[in-house]
Amino acid sequence: MKINYLEMSDIRDIIDEFKQNQNFEGAIKQNTFFNFWGKIVGKKFANNSKCVKLNSDGILTVACKNSFISNELMMFKDEILRKSNIYANPLDIEIKDITFSHKIWQEQAQKEKEEPAEEAAPPPKKIPDEILDTIELAPEETEIIKNAIDDITFADADEKVKMYNAIIKNLKEQKFRNQKNV
Repeated sequence: MKINYLEMSDIRDIIDEFKQNQNFEGAIKQNTFFNFWGKIVGKKFANNSKCVKLNSDGILTVACKNSFISNELMMFKDEILRKSNIYANPLDIEIKDITFSHKIWQEQAQKEKEEPAEEAAPPPKKIPDEILDTIELAPEETEIIKNAIDDITFADADEKVKMYNAIIKNLKEQKFRNQKNV
């Protein structure tokens, strides 16, 4: 299928409008940062806490499995804040403060208990690389990610390549799942 220049410019206009209306770029950056949470807090806390919200004032809200995890993370808040900004700043995100809440985790667990079990979705299956290789991302998406990673100063070239590949794979998985409603 051949796309002529006029069709391509129409597509660019649609993508630009979508990005402006949906804060597409901000959502990609935030999701990318959230994916680094485990690297920021380490394995112990990665499975017992998760980023749930980053508001426009730069306040990151983290849900914690219980009050002990919240308290322990609170003790390391300054270090976590510093590490968070190492990952956030190249994405043009500034984390000014972090709140840790075990209540959010408990509320989510309560909602899951109240929902009928048959509605619970099975965990997503791994998508084979052969399928992911067929998924194409918009050049604008990959350019935003490439530029953000190129600006990172704390990683060497090999680590930057690994980060880029991980982010691209994640986006392709999301796109595939959205296309297939999986």
